[in-house]
Amino acid sequence: MKKLYIYCDGGFGNRYGTLLGGIAFAETHNLSPVINWRNTKWCRLGFNDIFDSNLEVIEEKTLDHFTDCIRLMHENTDGISMHKNINSLSSINDIEIDYQKDYVYNNNWIPRWLIPDNLVRIAKQLKFNSDIVSKSKKFIDENNIDQDVIGVHLRATDFNTYIPKFDEEYNWIQQQSDTKFFVLSDDPTIEGKFDELENVIVRNKDFYVEKSNQGSSWIQNVERTSESVFDALIDLTVFSHTNILINSLSTFLKTALIFKSKEDLANPQDYQQYFYL
Repeated sequence: MKKLYIYCDGGFGNRYGTLLGGIAFAETHNLSPVINWRNTKWCRLGFNDIFDSNLEVIEEKTLDHFTDCIRLMHENTDGISMHKNINSLSSINDIEIDYQKDYVYNNNWIPRWLIPDNLVRIAKQLKFNSDIVSKSKKFIDENNIDQDVIGVHLRATDFNTYIPKFDEEYNWIQQQSDTKFFVLSDDPTIEGKFDELENVIVRNKDFYVEKSNQGSSWIQNVERTSESVFDALIDLTVFSHTNILINSLSTFLKTALIFKSKEDLANPQDYQQYFYL
């Protein structure tokens, strides 16, 4: 059986989208999925430290190691002749497979040909390891997290030149005194600010995203240590058990909605407009 190398890079949300599309493509076309999970500043936590999975994982390689493979990518960045734009397909069956060659799948987005039911089915195959699950469940149980709690994600770092204050969100939540909120952020000062409100639940993390270069702004200047990614994945799981406020199109929020659906806490059809490009 020829192989499909699923090339995972970027932050966790981008990698997760790559996994879902890659596994779906491999299943449909009878290719053997192999995970290439890169250790970069965007995500230092390894695949097997996140997932309880029997998928084959190879020692990480850069994209130029796959020159003999047919590339299935989100855009043609280098003009390679064996490139196919995976997001241009109207159906997962639109590609005629050459079974004399291996393939590499590198696509940060979830393509529209991956219909919601299949997306959620594959997401259910990718189970977090027991440590993430147990820590998430403990926090959910101790704080009575359910669908009556509104989850609010406030992204503060890598796309901003400075840390936003989120005063508008703060005032709005403060006024909803009879409603419980779970607020999470990638910045400790933001979480500390919202933690002062009596109707807000915050999970105080031990590790947060850091700057690669302390003298520069946050834009494209992050270092996500293995510990910070682990903490963020616990947050992500807790977040998925809330009534999620759709306040952005971030991959983190998109991933939480997929988690919500795979845990049977939502109908995937209700959120399909947010899953894709």
